[in-house]
Amino acid sequence: MLLWHTCGMSKKHEKHIDVDREKDDVKQFVRSLAATPSEVILDFDGQPQVSVTPVSLTSVDDDKVKADILKRRDQSRRLNKDWENVDREVWDRETPDHA
Repeated sequence: MLLWHTCGMSKKHEKHIDVDREKDDVKQFVRSLAATPSEVILDFDGQPQVSVTPVSLTSVDDDKVKADILKRRDQSRRLNKDWENVDREVWDRETPDHA
C-alpha cells in the first residue's frame, strides 16, 4: 500500500485513490512506486508536486524508537566520557616543563 499526499499537506487532508479502477499502465506505474522502500517525490515542470511514501514507513513503534534513542544516547555518553578521560590524561599530566 502507498500513502499519497501533495507536498505540504497534512495527514488530515490525505486522499485515498482506488488504483484498481485505473488502466493497466497506471497500475504498473503505481506498483513501481510501491516497490521503492523510501519516499518518492514526483516533479512536474521541475517542481516537486507529489510525495509518495510506502505505508509501512508510516507505522512506527514509538516504544522501540524511544528505546533506540535512549540506547544511542547512553552509547554516546560513554564514548564522550572515554574521550574526556583521554583528554585529561594528555592535558592534565605533569611534564618536566610543567612540574
